[in-house]
Amino acid sequence: MFTFTESDCLITVTYKPGDGDVFESFARGIGNIGSAFRADFLLDLRGLAGPLDILSNETLGRQWAELARGRDVGRRTAIVSTDDAIIAQLDVFRAIYPYRKIAMLADSEAAKDWLLGISDADAGDVQFI
Repeated sequence: MFTFTESDCLITVTYKPGDGDVFESFARGIGNIGSAFRADFLLDLRGLAGPLDILSNETLGRQWAELARGRDVGRRTAIVSTDDAIIAQLDVFRAIYPYRKIAMLADSEAAKDWLLGISDADAGDVQFI
């Protein structure tokens, strides 16, 4: 199941095996958080293996863009994963969510540092800090 934690404009989402489609679960959960468009995300996908469904991601991306209406410009999304298939989809995430700065990191502490601006990791590259 997804675990959502909201604090200081940071929403942490942890995916657990058996949650079903990651994007459908995300859409259901994030809909309950009114400030989601003005928040940074830490998406911990270490419980997921293999490539993500691009069509589901694109569907969520269209829904997100329609609801956000640009309110998420410049917000950050840190994706935590060491799975090669998920890492390979970083450019897909960036294309689907063009207003957000997105980085891929190996652990949640490095992701938090990047989200808080403590790390100087460049979101333009895949970063393993």
